[in-house]
Amino acid sequence: MKSSSIQIVIYILTLVCVNLNAQSTTDLELHNRYWTYRENFRKYFKSIGKENGQNIAFVEISRSISADNIN
Repeated sequence: MKSSSIQIVIYILTLVCVNLNAQSTTDLELHNRYWTYRENFRKYFKSIGKENGQNIAFVEISRSISADNIN
């Protein structure tokens, strides 16, 4: 019985330590990670155009919507 209670305590302490380590990212690290991922997305994954698989620029979308609503 004593052995299993020691194992339970060790298990709980391990979970607490892992959880504290996972939450130790600072705001600056998260900020830098966001801008890095955003820059990589814009450079390597996004393509502007009207073909299949490309994105339409927001300026073109807003112009077409305002042109359709001029009645």
